[in-house]
Amino acid sequence: MELNHLVGALSGLTAALVWTVASFLFRRLGHVWSPNALNLLKGLIAFGLIALILSAEGWVLPGRAPALALAVSGIVGIALGDNLFFGALNRIHVQRTLIIAQNGAPLFTVVLAWLFLGEQLSWTAYTALLIVLSGITLSILADGFERLKHDRTYRLGLLMAFSAALLQAVGAVLTRHAFSLADVGVFMATEIRLGAALVFLLLFQLFPNRGKRMVYRTGERKWLLLLTASVIGALGGLTFQQAAFKYTFASIAQTLIASSSLMGMLFMLLRGSRPKPLTWVGVGLALAGIMLLFSVI
Repeated sequence: MELNHLVGALSGLTAALVWTVASFLFRRLGHVWSPNALNLLKGLIAFGLIALILSAEGWVLPGRAPALALAVSGIVGIALGDNLFFGALNRIHVQRTLIIAQNGAPLFTVVLAWLFLGEQLSWTAYTALLIVLSGITLSILADGFERLKHDRTYRLGLLMAFSAALLQAVGAVLTRHAFSLADVGVFMATEIRLGAALVFLLLFQLFPNRGKRMVYRTGERKWLLLLTASVIGALGGLTFQQAAFKYTFASIAQTLIASSSLMGMLFMLLRGSRPKPLTWVGVGLALAGIMLLFSVI
């Protein structure tokens, strides 16, 4: 399949924007549902909506090999990765979770794509990736790490965010591999990934564990918030994410999706937060890297 890097890049940035908005909404639901239950519910909503879309445009199933790659990608990236991401949201909040999870994912993706997919980028592209990731790292350093010494919950949140980044990278590489095997439709790919993830999450939900609370009786506003976040994040975010992986290299797609951490800081600014000077340096550096990346694709 011929790549269209511009379409892939724009899809990656759009995925970053919608996932940033959804993260703030999901953060407000963390005290109502556990990470596994929240992941399961948003997946069921997105799966049902995409099923309606596929019913209208037609179900075109891929071959066994790409379907298997997409299914494993869904279990790793959505079921396990999103569970850890939601767990991090509950412990270290939206901005830091986005920065760490989305900062680490491109690094892991570049290495895994080079090892297993043979992706080769120009030195300029690699430089752009490094600039983007350096900018996001500066944004992390701006707040310091004093809490690491005293706050066990904070340390667990950081570990969850980094683990989510690794699992997102594995999912990204598997998805890109599936698209290299066959020209799978974006909605079909998303549905296969969601379907496999939902089976895993349902089985996991059956095991007795007090931490996996499933709440059915809650206020209508919470259900409406869940529906909105699922449509924006699970349906919109995953669809644009698949488009990014389909039309450009996994390393480029994952890096552009990582710009959600920068968007998260801008959202915090709009809400009255005052980022430190080093944070602004990091934001400017990362945006410069993204523009450089656009210039070479």
